[in-house]
Amino acid sequence: MRVMNDMTIGETDRSMPTFDSAITRMFGVRLPIICSGLQWLSEAHYVAAASRAGALAFLTSRSFADPAELAEQIDTCRELSGGMTFGVNLGLSARFEGNKDLVAVVETALDKGVIAFETSGTPPDRILPRLKEAGAVVIHKCAKVRHALHAEKLGVDAVSIVGAEAGGHPGAGTPATMVQIGLAARSLTIPYAIGGGIGHGAQVLGVLAAGADAVIMGSRLLVAEEIRAHGDYKNKLLTCDETSSVPRLESLGDTWRVLDNATSRKVAELELAGVQSKLDFGALIQGRTTRDNAYAKGDWDTGMVSLGPSIAFAEKRQTVAQILGEVMQQATDAWHRAQSLGVRDRTAP
Repeated sequence: MRVMNDMTIGETDRSMPTFDSAITRMFGVRLPIICSGLQWLSEAHYVAAASRAGALAFLTSRSFADPAELAEQIDTCRELSGGMTFGVNLGLSARFEGNKDLVAVVETALDKGVIAFETSGTPPDRILPRLKEAGAVVIHKCAKVRHALHAEKLGVDAVSIVGAEAGGHPGAGTPATMVQIGLAARSLTIPYAIGGGIGHGAQVLGVLAAGADAVIMGSRLLVAEEIRAHGDYKNKLLTCDETSSVPRLESLGDTWRVLDNATSRKVAELELAGVQSKLDFGALIQGRTTRDNAYAKGDWDTGMVSLGPSIAFAEKRQTVAQILGEVMQQATDAWHRAQSLGVRDRTAP
């Protein structure tokens, strides 16, 4: 990790150091921050804002109706980002029918000149040869270090690993983020990022100092002005603290960390009653319920609203650039504090 002085970090107007790492160099970005792919919310305006601010962000392909809509989003994002790096997230389903548009999505993104990809879900062995043939750079998101090691053997360029604190689907039995940090540091040889509960710059510095090349941030950015979601939903998030997110569906082996709201409490009741099939939860756990209510109408009590405890760091609505600027300033302050601590030789009296 190397400290670099950058006079213009994206749209921020103040000078501050940033941190050079294998992932910033690999993807051609300035900040060691990956803005998480947010289902239904990672569209062109949010992704372009993150890119202009110097971070790495991905359009979430599953947020769009079909490859044609993704193509439109890529065009819009390229125009809004001003030529800065952005990529496409490819969600890989364990269900065969869940991947019916996968090849078309990959070819659409490649035809549009996208060379940065984030894969998530099942291993990317089916599409990795095509992406590498096209010269793409691929980072695979994992819930456990052993999955990251498998992806490393497959030939991905980098991996990201989330802890149990991650909003959305961190995976069943996923260790806490702090544990993931240590396991990754002793195991991986390719560049990697760490996520789950990260929303403050001191955490960014700590993760980088431990050996990672970037952090993943998602929930902290949900109140950004560029996030296309209802104001009432964002205002609700500003009242949340570190206890406002809860894990659900653990009994089904598909843990989902969400906002503690009326829907998630109903889901918990059904789990306690012994419901064991997703079909029996019906519309309660369907993503479109959240999209059409919490995000579109501001009805934050309806839908499984993905959320992690790092929402506690969100105190006001800001632009993506302002949020990332604050985080990097916090990281810089933490860097100076770390330097002031010094290192004492154990042999010294």
